Amino acid sequence: MENRIKTIVKAMDEKIARDIQVLEIGDLSSLCDYFIIGSAPSDRQVDAIAEFVEEEAQKNGMEVLNREGKRAGNWVLIDFGDIIVHVFQDEEREHYNLEGYWNKANRLDIEKYL
Repeated sequence: MENRIKTIVKAMDEKIARDIQVLEIGDLSSLCDYFIIGSAPSDRQVDAIAEFVEEEAQKNGMEVLNREGKRAGNWVLIDFGDIIVHVFQDEEREHYNLEGYWNKANRLDIEKYL
């Protein structure tokens, strides 16, 4: 799992995603084990981050089960099963406030993944 998180976080960081957060939600929900959240100021950057995450994940043997929101560019969700990646445009991230909604989730230190 650590390598999978590292692959995603490094890809997001390389494409300059803002405020990358890793939330461990497995004890709070059966949805998945981790949310990885990042944002960007424009729809083009959101798309670029999401595309690069998918490319890097697939290079490392990770299968994308589903992706949503690619055409809108405001919020792209990439489902890897046990990890769900959210790439938001800044305003959308603030509006949906996943970090606030999942405030009881354990937040991992992303520095160990960079």
